[in-house]
Amino acid sequence: MGIAPVSGDMPAQLKAAVVEGSGQAFLNGAHSAVLVTGVLLVLGAVVAAVGIRRSPEAAGH
Repeated sequence: MGIAPVSGDMPAQLKAAVVEGSGQAFLNGAHSAVLVTGVLLVLGAVVAAVGIRRSPEAAGH
């Protein structure tokens, strides 16, 4: 999962906690990014669908 910010002089228990915390932070960020992207895609699809439906009426057909 990448490189965790640990050093050689850290105790083993602290290293494990930092590695675990770094992994969780990465996954939380990835999940948030996917959620925001999904919401924006759905909103874009709704706006596009509404815009396509209204185009012929706006043109006077």
